[in-house]
Amino acid sequence: MYEAKGGSGNPAFVNFCGNCGSTMWTETPLRSDIVVIKVGILDGDALEKLAPKVETFTSRKPSWMKSVDGATQFENGFPAPPLQ
Repeated sequence: MYEAKGGSGNPAFVNFCGNCGSTMWTETPLRSDIVVIKVGILDGDALEKLAPKVETFTSRKPSWMKSVDGATQFENGFPAPPLQ
């Protein structure tokens, strides 16, 4: 696991494969209800079964890349959760 600075400026914890070192998923204490899974780790028909529900950092998306139909769009990272 590696601690990085997330889009909000808060810590994000990036998790890697113990065999090859590929990035697997990212978690953040600010949004403990969300785990960001890297699409490149999916195989078989998993990618077809797991349609994205959210797109983040759309402000950085290349102009040729289409948005995902039905997915919520955020220009940067996830918004902070409501204070409880």
